[in-house]
Order: sequence, then C-alpha cells, then structure tokens
Amino acid sequence: MNPNPESSSGRKPRLVFVANSMYSRTVSGGEVHNFNLVAGALAAGYKVHFVCGHALKVELDRRQIPATITLTDGGLLPTFDYSSLSEQFRLLGLYFRRLRASLKTLQEIRPEDVVYSTTEFWWDYVPAVRCSAKRKILYLGMDAPSLEEIILKSRPDVKAVRLPSLHYWMAQQFSLRGFRKLPNKRLIFAHENQSPRLLRMGYRPQDLVFVGNGVDLHQPRAVSEQEKIYDVVWVGRVHKQKGIEDLMTTLVHLAKRIPGFRAAMVGDLRQTLGPQVEAAGLGKVVEFSGYVSEAEKYRYLKSSRVFLMPSRYESWGIVVGEALASNLPVVAYDLECYRPVFGDLVRYVDCFDSEAYKRAAEDTVLKARAGQNVLDQHKLERFIQDNSWQKVGERFLEAVRSLEPSWD
Repeated sequence: MNPNPESSSGRKPRLVFVANSMYSRTVSGGEVHNFNLVAGALAAGYKVHFVCGHALKVELDRRQIPATITLTDGGLLPTFDYSSLSEQFRLLGLYFRRLRASLKTLQEIRPEDVVYSTTEFWWDYVPAVRCSAKRKILYLGMDAPSLEEIILKSRPDVKAVRLPSLHYWMAQQFSLRGFRKLPNKRLIFAHENQSPRLLRMGYRPQDLVFVGNGVDLHQPRAVSEQEKIYDVVWVGRVHKQKGIEDLMTTLVHLAKRIPGFRAAMVGDLRQTLGPQVEAAGLGKVVEFSGYVSEAEKYRYLKSSRVFLMPSRYESWGIVVGEALASNLPVVAYDLECYRPVFGDLVRYVDCFDSEAYKRAAEDTVLKARAGQNVLDQHKLERFIQDNSWQKVGERFLEAVRSLEPSWD
C-alpha cells in the first residue's frame, strides 16, 4: 500500500481555515497573514474553505478570494469600542455564539481535510480539534503574558483589570497543552524565540514549523511613488499594547514643533480615536482615512515621510514590514521581537521612554523633509526578499505537506 497517496495521485487535501476572531471591518495583521497564505495555497492548486463570521466574509469577497464559507454569526456587528470591560464581555458573548455555531456544522469538515486553527483561542481551537479532520495545524502568533507578568502587571498589555489578560493566558495554556497530545499535527509559530518554550512544553521538533508573518511585495510595487503629503502615518488597531497614549503625545509634540505638520490614521478608526484626537487639539492636522483597500493603504504609506510604531508589545510587527516595503522610515520602541526580523533598518528608542520617542520622531521627520534617505537600500532589499509572501507561503505549504495523509 502506498504510504503517501497524496503525492502519487496528485490529489491535494482541502484546507479548512477556522477563523472566528475577526469581528469588525478593521483588518489586523493576522488576517492579512491568512489572506496571503490562502492566496499561495490557491495558486498551488488547493481548495480552501473558511469557518468564519460575516466580517471576514466581507473581506474575502472584497479581495475576490474563491473560498467556500461556513458562516458562524447572523450578520455584521456595528462598530463599537471594545476597550472597556463591559464591551470585552460583549465580544466574549459573540465568540461563544460563533463557537456554538461552528460546533453545529462540524460535519462539513471531512476526515481527509487539513484543518488550520488561525488562532489559539478557544473559539477557533475547539472546532479545529473536535472536527473529524485527521490532520490539524495550530497557529501561535503571540505569547500570552505569564501569570507572573499578569500578577505584577509587568507587561505593557496587562491592564489594571487583569481579567482579559488572565483569559488570554488560560486560553493559550488550554490550547497549547491540549494540542501537543494530538497524533498528526503541526504547530506553526510566528517568532523564532517561541521555539524553546514549546519544546519545554513537550512538543517534538518535528511538530514545530516557523513561519514568519511576511511582507507584501506586489502591492507596494504596484503603487507608484506619491507626493509626500503627511509627515507621519499610523496603521493599527486600538489596544493598550499599541502604545496609543505615546502616539497621541508624540503627535501633539510634532504638531507644536514642525510647521505645517500633517498626520494620517489609516483604517476605520474615527469612532475609536476621533475623540482623543479632538481632545488633544489635533483635529486640524490628523486625517482619518476610513476603511481602505490594500492599494489605498499603500498609497497612504507612500504619501508619508515616517511611520510611527510606539507599540509596547508585538509578536512580529507586520505593519513595520509593510512600511519598510514602502521605503518608509520607522520609529519604534526597541522591543525584543524586532531586531531578529528587521535588524537595524528601524530607528529604535529605549523602551518606553516617551520623551526620547518624541525627539526621535521629530528628528526623523525633519531628515525626511530635508530629503535624507535614512534606510540602507541594500539591507532593505535583502529583508524584503527574505520575508516575501511567496517564501512565507512556501513554508506554510511545506507544513501542510509534511503531515502524512491518513485515510480510513
């Protein structure tokens, strides 16, 4: 009997992405990562199916991704600010309903499929583990804070009310410890420094596959050079770990110090950040793009001089890669995850010296206004090639193919 019928017959398994986490029209780096994995899989001849909510379906339709879909909610949610504890409980209710809907449709996932849990959260992980697919992949993008970090509030994304961080820790422990017991699995992790911890948890080296987030090469190259309209630009989601307070104080500083200063906020951010911008007296210098396509996002990046990245915790920093691919200087705190990926292409500031960050941002803007190119073009090109979506997609498909077919 042929031990690898897939390779001899040319038959490829269907890839099932369990992706219940997207709840609004704000596209995160994780969703961009998934879209590019799917594009590579489709190009390689795989069929793709999504288990997801309406928010993700809208984005799949907009990007014209030919995937089949099982919907797990009743429709699009109105935009709301999930930063308060009550709204986070509202989100948990949404995820519970999506989990319940996912479990009711598990018969749509077949034993010969390869199922991919796009996060380690229970609303994605549990359906992926409970379904009949014999081959399973789990994605780990970011390490949850440890119990010690939660108790001592020593990591920037741990809030005074520690319940969300405690839930994050518990969810990750639940999925990682359960997944290691499965027989035919791969755990894809996004950052190389995660491997030692996973090995200590009992994973075998052959279970682990490193797949970085990757950088889009097509879109930034497809968008022509733009007139520099904005001094700084920011792309992201509104969360404490993104350093929103430092972003606001830096914008205030730059508006006072630089004549004719202008900034762009890219994404559907007016409702969540608009009040803070107005309260800081920045209403006349900050432009909100609203919801934009990928091409429009890169037009904003290329129309800017400097990308501000005051995040206080990241697993990789995909928007940093996007900014660099647009030949845009980046000012960021010196988080440990950045240097292994970006080297010295980024202008780093000691964590979390907000005054030094303001000075570095001002200096970089003034240099850009003077026409100084602060990026090493040789290093930049090497970074882009090493982290292209093509290479990332190839690593993902290698993980898929490394799982032995299991036919009953």
